Amino acid sequence: MNMASAPKFKVIEGWEKLPAGYVHKDVDGVAVDSKDNVYLMTRQDAQLIMYDRNGNFIRSWGKGVFTQRTHGVAIDKDDMVYVVDDGDHTVRKFTPKESRSW
Repeated sequence: MNMASAPKFKVIEGWEKLPAGYVHKDVDGVAVDSKDNVYLMTRQDAQLIMYDRNGNFIRSWGKGVFTQRTHGVAIDKDDMVYVVDDGDHTVRKFTPKESRSW
């Protein structure tokens, strides 16, 4: 990707709205689907956290599926979700229906 054409992002303090008592300590990947939902891949808790475009928590999923050595998340043009996990040497693919049914 040409860095001149790379998407520009900015941090918005307070954007992320997690449920009371819910925390995560690290993020090793961020992806956005066609509906502007934002996915954070966390390593220590080894799960995906899904938000709407305004930072409202939608769901988290994958706890117990991923190891603590995840390396990122990507979403293709059909909203297929891909998670790379170095701990068990896998790339997992989830359909939009699967990723929303957890």
